[in-house]
Amino acid sequence: IESENLSSSNLVDITSIVEACASSLSVKDPFLCNEETFNLHDSMAALELMDRKLDCCEIPRSAYDRSKKKIGGNSKDGKEEEENEFVPPRPPPSSLNELPWHDLTLKDTKHIALEILARLESMLNGASVCESTFTCLYAHEPVLKEIYMQFQPPPLANQITEKMAALLSPSTDQPTSSSGGTLAQRAVYASVLGLVAISHMVQNIAFNADIYEEEDFSINTHGLMDFFGEDGDLAETEGVLHRTVKELLIEEDEEDDDESQDTRVILLVLEFQRAFLRVCISMAKLSATTVSRVAEETKVVINSGVQSLEQLQTILKDEKEDEEKEVLLHKVFDLYVNRPLVGNAPIRKVVFRQPKEAIPILSKVLSEVDWAVCELLLQGTTLSRIRRMLNRVSVSSVNILSRSLIVLNLYFDDRLLGQHLLMGLIAKDMQQWAGVPSDLTEGTFGRPFLGRLAKPTYDTLKFLVLNRNRQCAYMETVMLKEWSNLQNEAKVVDIKHRQEYPDGLLGESPLPPFFTQYTFLLTVWLMEHYVGLGIELELFYGQYELSIAYWYRDYLLSSLLNTLTRMRGTKMADKVAKASPTKKGKKKGGTKKKTPVASSLITPEDLEYDLEFLLIQIKRNMCRGIVRFIAALNQAGALTVEKYVFTSHERRFEKRFEAFGAVSQPPSLSYDDFLQGSNFSSVSREDLLASVTESFKSSKSDVDKLMKQMDLVEAKFLPIKESELRNLVKVCVGNSVFAQKLLQTKEGECGKVEFDLETHKQFCAIKIK
Repeated sequence: IESENLSSSNLVDITSIVEACASSLSVKDPFLCNEETFNLHDSMAALELMDRKLDCCEIPRSAYDRSKKKIGGNSKDGKEEEENEFVPPRPPPSSLNELPWHDLTLKDTKHIALEILARLESMLNGASVCESTFTCLYAHEPVLKEIYMQFQPPPLANQITEKMAALLSPSTDQPTSSSGGTLAQRAVYASVLGLVAISHMVQNIAFNADIYEEEDFSINTHGLMDFFGEDGDLAETEGVLHRTVKELLIEEDEEDDDESQDTRVILLVLEFQRAFLRVCISMAKLSATTVSRVAEETKVVINSGVQSLEQLQTILKDEKEDEEKEVLLHKVFDLYVNRPLVGNAPIRKVVFRQPKEAIPILSKVLSEVDWAVCELLLQGTTLSRIRRMLNRVSVSSVNILSRSLIVLNLYFDDRLLGQHLLMGLIAKDMQQWAGVPSDLTEGTFGRPFLGRLAKPTYDTLKFLVLNRNRQCAYMETVMLKEWSNLQNEAKVVDIKHRQEYPDGLLGESPLPPFFTQYTFLLTVWLMEHYVGLGIELELFYGQYELSIAYWYRDYLLSSLLNTLTRMRGTKMADKVAKASPTKKGKKKGGTKKKTPVASSLITPEDLEYDLEFLLIQIKRNMCRGIVRFIAALNQAGALTVEKYVFTSHERRFEKRFEAFGAVSQPPSLSYDDFLQGSNFSSVSREDLLASVTESFKSSKSDVDKLMKQMDLVEAKFLPIKESELRNLVKVCVGNSVFAQKLLQTKEGECGKVEFDLETHKQFCAIKIK
C-alpha cells in the first residue's frame, strides 16, 4: 500500500476467501487455477504446494531421532523400510544456550575442530556455505556474537591491572587470560571463527576473480556471511587464533599424555587455519612493490600449514571410533538447518568426508597455492614460461581457490603479475620464437601493434585457468575471431616494414613476415588446443569421428611445425650473422681456430623451446599413426561406420569445426577434404600398417629423446609432465603391438576393437580383443 492516507474503511478482509480456496484443495484436485488454460509452461514453472517434503522443506524424523533406523535400512521381512514421517528442520540457533558450551572439554573441542576441517573441505570443493560452513551451529551470527561478547578484551585499565598482577606473581602455574571462559571454549571459538573467516575470504576471492562455474563453487551466501564487515575483523581473527595457539602450547606442556594428545590435535588444527587464513589474506591483496617478498613469505606459511596437516594425519592414523563423539557432533552440526534458505527444490547432495579423508585434500589445496600461484609470481618471467605453467594448472584440475588467485594476480598495477610490462614480454616472446629484431618491435609500426596484441595475449593466458570444459566455449565465442583479425592487421604491419626496410635489416631480401608468422603461430596453437580438448572431453563420438579429429589435428600440428621451422631458421641465421666477425683474415703465426658459433649461443629459454618443438612433433606423428591405424582396421572389416537418421557425418563435421570458419589462415578444411585425405584404398594393408608402426616408432624415439633432455630444464618450465610423457610411451608401444597383431590377422577375422582414452586423455590406445 503506497498511500499513507488510505483509510481502514477501504481495506477488505479476504481471509475467508483464502481459507475457502485452501479448504477446497485436495490431492485429487490440487489446482488453484483454471485447468483449461493451464499449459506445459505453467506446469514446469509451478511449485507443488501439497508436498510437505518440498514446500515446507521437511526432512525425515530419523535425521534427528538417532534411535530410529535411517531411510533405506532393512526391515525384518527383508524389504526396505518406508519412512513416512517428516518434520520441519531444526531452526537456526539464536542463543549459545541451545548448544553444548558450559561443560565442553578439550576432548569435545578436538572432535569439533576436526569436523570443522571436514566442513571446510566441503566448501572448498563446491558446496555452498549454507550446506557446509553454516552447518556448524556455532558459526551462526547470533551465537558468534554472543561468544564474542563473552571473550572481548576488558577495558584498558583492567588489562593494565592484570599485567601488573602477573608481573608481581610470576610463579603462577596457570596461564592468565584476559579473554574469559575455559580453554576448551576459547579453542572452539577460535576454530569456528577461523572457519567463517576462511569461508569469507574464499567467497570474496572467487567472486572477484569471476571464473567459477556451478560445479566449482556456489557464490550465494543467503545472507549468512555478514559477521565480517571490514578487513580489521579478519586481522582480529588472526589475533584470536594466534593467542589461542599460544595458550594451547603452554597447556600442552603441563598435561599428561592422553590430554596432551587432544590438545596437540586442537593446536595443529588451529595452526593450519591460521596459515590458511594468512595465505588468503596475503595473496588477495598484492601490490607491485611487494609481490616477490609476499610470495616468498607465503611459501613459508604454506609449508608450515602443510606440516601441521601431516602431523595431524599421523596422530589420527590409529585413532579409534568414539560413540560419544557422534552424539556431540549431532548436537553441534546439522546438514538441514539451512534447508529453508536453500529453497524447496531438492538440494545437491553434499559429501562430508571423514576428517582423515578431508585432511589430505586440504593439504593438496594449500600446496596448490604454493606451486600454482607463488611459483608463477616468482618464476613467470617470460610469456612462454607463464603459458607452460598455466597449462600445467589447467591439466592438473587445480582447486577454484588457486585458479581465482591466479586470475586476481595475473594483471594488476598495469603489469603482468604486477611485475612485467606486457608489451615488453610480447616483444621478448616474438624475439625468442622468431628472432624478430628489436628495431621492428620498437619501431613506428611495430610498437602500436604490440599494444594491440596486449589484451588478446592476456586472454590466451587467462582462459587456461578456466575449467577444461569451458575453454572450448571461450575460444569459440571470443578468441578465434579475435586472432583471425590480428592476422590481417599483422600483414599490414609486415608490408609497412618491407617498405621501410626494402633491403632487410642485415642485408637479406625480402624482410621475413615476422608479425604475420607470430600471430599465425598463436592462432594455430589455439585451434590445436581446441581439437585436443574436444577429444579429451569426448565430444567426438565413435571411431569415425575420432578419425576425423586426429586427421584435423594432424593438419594443424603440421602447419605449426612448418611455421616453427621457418621461424627457427630465421632466428638462427640472425644469431649467426650477428655473431660472425666483421673482418676476415688470418692472425699472424697460424690459422684461426674455428668456434661453434651456433652452439655457444644457446640459452636456457632456447632449450625450453626445443623441447616444446619436439613435443609438437611427437603429437603430430601420433595423430598420423592413429588415423592410419583406424584406416587399416576399416580395411580389415573390423569397424563399422555409425549411421544417423536425423543428421549426417558431413553435417556433424561442419558443426564440430564451425568455429574455424572465422579463421582465414590456416584455411578451414571441409568434409570432402577429409574423405580425400583419409582415403587409403589404394594402399595395401601391409604398407599401411608398416606406416602405422613407423609413426609410433618415431614418436617413441622422440619421447625417449625428450625424456633424456628433461633434466636440462626446470620441471616447472617443461611443456609436459613426466607422468604424462610416460603415458604417451604406453600408447605408442600398445598401438605398435596391436598393429603387428592386426598384420598377422586374416581379413574378416579381427576381434572386437576398443578405443581407450584412460591411459592418455587426448591420444587413444587402440586394443584388439
